[in-house]
Amino acid sequence: RYISLLILPEEGVIEKTIEVNESKTVNDITFVLERVELTATEVKFYVFNTPSDYDLPQGPNLPPPSLMSLHAEAEYSLDGKQTIEAGLSGIRFLDDGMLHTWGMLDPVPKDTRELTFTITNLGEWEGPWEFHIPLE
Repeated sequence: RYISLLILPEEGVIEKTIEVNESKTVNDITFVLERVELTATEVKFYVFNTPSDYDLPQGPNLPPPSLMSLHAEAEYSLDGKQTIEAGLSGIRFLDDGMLHTWGMLDPVPKDTRELTFTITNLGEWEGPWEFHIPLE
């Protein structure tokens, strides 16, 4: 049995959804940071990407193994200070591309002015794809 314990900062946390819709292209690969959800229990990032030659099989077939290995790795920082590992993305396969999500990340303290989210790599492709999100 596991017990999850979340210690919140004394000043409280930011609770809002920010529609970012900003794209970054590095090495001919484009990521679109769609939105960031900041809640009392976590931060969640939603990022869209269409790999080259993307073709999702229709019907009950699973995506090809070449797509299954395209998890993206990311990190983030608050006000440019300590870098926090976000780990590998969860992937949802859509008709026109892949939705990468990162969640279960610590809530953001209320006095934070900027969140920097950086995708470091997509499978074997190196980034960085860096997004600066003002919180004020």
